[in-house]
Amino acid sequence: MSGFVQALDSYRNGTLSRDELLAEIERQLASGEADSGALLAALNNEQARERLPGNIHIEIVRKLLRRRESPAAEPTAVFVHVHGGGWTIGSAAGQDAALERIVANTGMTVASVDYRLAPEHPYPAGLDDCERVTRWLIEHAAAELGTGRLLIGGESAGANLALCTALRVIRDQPDALSGAALYYGNYDVTMTPSQRQAESGFLITTGSLAWFYDQYVPDASRRDDPDISPLHADLHGLPPVVLAVGTADSLVDDTMFLASRLLAACVDTELVVVPGGEHAFDMAPVPECQEAVAAVDAFLAKHAAG
Repeated sequence: MSGFVQALDSYRNGTLSRDELLAEIERQLASGEADSGALLAALNNEQARERLPGNIHIEIVRKLLRRRESPAAEPTAVFVHVHGGGWTIGSAAGQDAALERIVANTGMTVASVDYRLAPEHPYPAGLDDCERVTRWLIEHAAAELGTGRLLIGGESAGANLALCTALRVIRDQPDALSGAALYYGNYDVTMTPSQRQAESGFLITTGSLAWFYDQYVPDASRRDDPDISPLHADLHGLPPVVLAVGTADSLVDDTMFLASRLLAACVDTELVVVPGGEHAFDMAPVPECQEAVAAVDAFLAKHAAG
């Protein structure tokens, strides 16, 4: 990261323009000298932050978004995507095919967030990154991406982060988000019954879930915090939400319980359930699974259009 810090110093000293600094970041990403996760971690290092003049921090965060542009002259909305991976693995580049499908089916432009990962960066680092990027887009998407309308969503741990981000944002910007699409999320890291009973399962079991939670929130006494387990949150004021899950998913209770709490909070809620569907069902080339994906895309298209 020394080249990155040197570039920041040059910008601050006036020997590098802002456009030149952003071009250097793009060059480092393209050449493989640094990946976007590493750059974002550096931006949040206190030493690097002290070197950031004015609002350049947010400008650089924009460059760390994985963007998929809508082919339309003007996109219907921007979809803020948060990838899954148990808060510990994955990247914004890991689901390009799915994100390109969303662009094609909804007319939206997608911005996928490269947030910091545990265990090196436990809660609240990744969530703070998602909130910061979302708030930047709320302010700048109209000028930068052609529309100020925003929706948010994600899969698994990404659904947790997307929902927690939405809850943070609506506290002071209640009309900033137009919808949320949440696939098979972990909404209670104290463990719902289906999580506790998952002795065996596809991709995730009780044991693997416990390991992920230990990495993300090492202090078990904090895990019922609504900022970590949004099933415990006050859900009033959320935009329309679509939830999707398979009945064979170890996280099925999280979605079913969340649907009930959303309805009780008078949130416009759609629930898509795939009989026999496992975790990550949306990746399966099975008609029932792809019908569910199409239903979620239809929700996104509807609320992107307003």
